[in-house]
Amino acid sequence: MLYSRQSSPVHLFRLAVLSNHAGEKVELLLGTDTQSERARWITVLGQDRDGQNTDRTTLTQVEIIRTYTAKQSDELSLQVADVVLVYQKVNDGWYEGERLRDGERGWFPMECAKEITCRATIDKNMERMGRLLGLETNV
Repeated sequence: MLYSRQSSPVHLFRLAVLSNHAGEKVELLLGTDTQSERARWITVLGQDRDGQNTDRTTLTQVEIIRTYTAKQSDELSLQVADVVLVYQKVNDGWYEGERLRDGERGWFPMECAKEITCRATIDKNMERMGRLLGLETNV
C-alpha cells in the first residue's frame, strides 16, 4: 500500500529506483500496516535476497506442528512434520523460510511451527537436505 491521506501506515520503508523511465534516480517512501507486510515487500523487491549466500547450517530450524495452506503467492503451504529453515522472523508472528524437502521458499505463521533445538536432529536434517538437493541436480 502506498502512503495516502486516508490511512497512515505505521511500517515505512524507502525504495530507491536507480533508473526510472527517464533515466533518473527516484526515491519513494512506502508503508504497510503490519511488520510482516513490510518484510514481505522488502524481500520481493530484492533487498533481502542474501539467503542464497547464507550458511544454512547456522539458520534456525522449525518443525511444522499444524498444517498451513498458503493464502498468498509468497506463502508456503506446509504439512505436519515438514522441516523448514528460517531466514526471517517478524515480530507480528510470521517466518520466512525454506522447506527442506524441496527447497521451496515462502512465508508462514509462527504458530504452525516449533523450533528444533536438538543439535543431532539439526545436523541430521541438514545431511538429509544435502542428499535430497543432490538427487535433484543429478537427475
